[in-house]
Amino acid sequence: SFKVFTNDPFDANRLIHNLIQTMTYDEAQHELWIGTYQGISRYDIANDTFQNYSVDEDGLSNAVVVAFEKDTLGNMWVGTLDGLNKIDMKTGRIKKYEVPGKVVRDLKWDTQGKLWIGSYEGLLYFDAKTDSVKASGYELPAKSVMVVNEFEAGVLSLGIWDGGIIKINLATGNIKTETFADNRVYSYIKTVDETEWIGTWGGGLYAIERNGKPHHFESSSAINQLSHPIVYSMMQDASGILWIGTNGGGICKVNPLKRDYVIYKNEADNENSLSYGKINAIQKDFEGNLWVAVYNEGLDKISPQGRITKYKYVKDQDRNITGTLTNPNVVSIARRKSGDLIYAVGSDVMAYDAKKDAFETLIAFDSEVIIYEMEEIDNILWIGTYGHGLYKYDWETGKKEQFSYTDATQFQISDNLVYDIDKDSKGRLWVATNNGLNLKENDSETFKIFKSVQGDYSQLATNTIRTIFEDSKGRIWFGSVGGGISYYNEDGTFTTFLERDGMPSNVVLGILEGDDGRIWAATHNGLAIITPETGDLFKLTPDDGIGGYEFNPGHFKDASGTLYFGGLHGITAIPGNISQGALIPPKLYITNIDVFQKPYSTYAVYYNGDHLSFKPDETFLSFKFVALDYDSPEKIRFTYRLKGFDEDWINSGTIDTATYSKLSSGYYTLEVYAETASGERSNVEQLTFEIAKPWYRSTTMYSVYAIFIILFTYGVYKIWQGQSIRRKNEALAAVNAKLEEANVKLEVLSTIDPLTGVYNRRYLSSRLAEEIKLAIRSEIHLSAIMLDIDNFKDINDVHGHIFGDQYLKGVGDIIIATLPRSTDYTVRYGGDEFLVILFDTDIHGAKIVAEHISRNISTFELEDTHLKQIRKTTCSMGVYSFIPVTGIDVDQVTKLADEALYQAKNEGKNRIVVHTMSK
Repeated sequence: SFKVFTNDPFDANRLIHNLIQTMTYDEAQHELWIGTYQGISRYDIANDTFQNYSVDEDGLSNAVVVAFEKDTLGNMWVGTLDGLNKIDMKTGRIKKYEVPGKVVRDLKWDTQGKLWIGSYEGLLYFDAKTDSVKASGYELPAKSVMVVNEFEAGVLSLGIWDGGIIKINLATGNIKTETFADNRVYSYIKTVDETEWIGTWGGGLYAIERNGKPHHFESSSAINQLSHPIVYSMMQDASGILWIGTNGGGICKVNPLKRDYVIYKNEADNENSLSYGKINAIQKDFEGNLWVAVYNEGLDKISPQGRITKYKYVKDQDRNITGTLTNPNVVSIARRKSGDLIYAVGSDVMAYDAKKDAFETLIAFDSEVIIYEMEEIDNILWIGTYGHGLYKYDWETGKKEQFSYTDATQFQISDNLVYDIDKDSKGRLWVATNNGLNLKENDSETFKIFKSVQGDYSQLATNTIRTIFEDSKGRIWFGSVGGGISYYNEDGTFTTFLERDGMPSNVVLGILEGDDGRIWAATHNGLAIITPETGDLFKLTPDDGIGGYEFNPGHFKDASGTLYFGGLHGITAIPGNISQGALIPPKLYITNIDVFQKPYSTYAVYYNGDHLSFKPDETFLSFKFVALDYDSPEKIRFTYRLKGFDEDWINSGTIDTATYSKLSSGYYTLEVYAETASGERSNVEQLTFEIAKPWYRSTTMYSVYAIFIILFTYGVYKIWQGQSIRRKNEALAAVNAKLEEANVKLEVLSTIDPLTGVYNRRYLSSRLAEEIKLAIRSEIHLSAIMLDIDNFKDINDVHGHIFGDQYLKGVGDIIIATLPRSTDYTVRYGGDEFLVILFDTDIHGAKIVAEHISRNISTFELEDTHLKQIRKTTCSMGVYSFIPVTGIDVDQVTKLADEALYQAKNEGKNRIVVHTMSK
């Protein structure tokens, strides 16, 4: 959301003018300097105050302010359309300097402490000895210097109107010029990846990468294109996003750290582009040629210059032509000890002769054998096949030895469909099959077999193992179909990452390691990056430039560290050092506090690190927070806890508000952190606060109570001393009964949500825990229904929060009225979420109750008398039914019901999704 600052001519503490030419942020003072067409506004962000400087009041040389630059003494230098100004920050006085040509376009203090001035009369500088502005003497292709930068120490980089960009080496005087189709340069910056971006007045945007590769972005009305050809201003924020201001097309943004990593792809109208199809294998030969095996399309050889040569299966009257591939399907490419490449072509192992530009068959199997994988180890070629098991081929003797599976009583390996083979650094042979993982130790003639065990998380999650990889630390990784990615722990166990742990898919077909030691996994739903030491995991999607979602088995890492992954979209090449500076945690701020839905303060901008005090009756508090990450802000997730109230962290998803009611007196600490879509987590920000005790609970009053009780007790004792013990006991019993009744009322009040009248989460924690224990003993069902009001945000936005609260109360009343038994209850779980607990109810009964609630809510109407509108909506539900077992807790129950609700929302809302788990 945006907060808008505008001018008010009768209020001095407002923006001086609405037409803004330039801004700069003074980090040391936490101030924003704003140059307008009527002077300067100096905005103190922390105190939300403005100090304005104008021509008439303060002596600015001109009302139009074009540039700011702060010196090492803290003084602010200001460029205008009629000269240079210096604001002395100690005295507040402004000193004016005449400038040749009058107009100042840009200011820059260089690393040597010299102020350079871009003007309509060329490049100028400030001479401190004479306290005046002088011409630099450099001859430029055009006079108007619009931008002055020093990207490299001792080298000025200038943006020239009608002259392109100029780089002046201040030590040698050498001048280098770069021109473009449109040389009217108006803005010019360099981003952290060392790409130079040049904005022009009508020619769009130019970019020059570090390697000199140029790009031109012309304006277009198409989505994801530059919106206007006049690029007025540019800046890069702390997260790496480049913001582009145009003169008529609004703001554009681009993340230079997100590149198009697809280097080769199929183009339907270009026969010389990459062949289309599933990419089975990728390898690079000694000459730097990239060989790509495309399903049923033979081989593509891509030269270092990018030229593609295609080798197909060619038949002449049912006889293969000599020198061509013997089968259209090349499944695997392997490297021999000599470094030469060999190719699995149908039932043959073939090699390529570069001199003849032809292929020859080295090993031929019977035609029914299809080779799937090859690995050469100590002059032995291990060959995995489709349906015929594993072969051991001796290059010297030509002898073949087969390892196969016959049945459950006669087998050498676990399955005859072999996907991958690898020898690890310990000399062990690993074989991945369609039905288990096989390991042959150095001193063993037989294979040890690993298979999944139902319910055993320390073993493989599935038996279909597709790929094997050993990382630089000696960990052996396995990609599978349906079981995610795992690594071997050397004690016979495995550590596995699944979709529930953050993997984009449980189908993993390729594994590689980046230069930083992180593991890259190619899946059927994008790429995953795993930090093995911490278990941190995040996902890349096509939005990150990887080209597509579904990746194929083809993957390869070359000597430069580049990671290649193949998919139907083509070949994605990721630099091995991509992580350097690519991921920056967001900054999180606690921005608003409401007390009984009214702002605590309109003065504070944020509350990070603050300590606040609340009155005894200020017990209904709401906290709002924001994380500044502009890449995918809609995907930022928040987690918070109130120490002194919450037992554990609460993951609120994308909800940016935490609300607490009926807080008791005492000290509390609110802690919040945010996580971006790529998995980067902010620092934990906090504020502390105290809710004061009411006067009747002060120390002084407790002393008064004590004295009063003593005197009262003594008086009662004296008065009733002569009465019988029975009378005393009856009186005490009456007092105890009243105290018990009061305690019961207090207990009820502490477990009821004050807005809706249904139970709150504190009640849920205690009661559901007891019901789980009872259900375990009795072996009966429990069911949970998590529901969320569809489009509730729209109701709040249109009708206001008071109407929204009435709507929530109406929904709560409907749920209570719909529940069939006294043992059933509902809880306001948070915001517009309700949780219904059904005791001794299986999935069928739970679904019937859910349908009744859904139907009743869909017919519920509430009239907004102010807008003369009647609002109604639907709800989404997640149902989870189970017979509890020892070990299950309240958080697991609510989490599984919430996952079903999340699925219902993702599938289009207004539906019921059922999640079941057997005993």
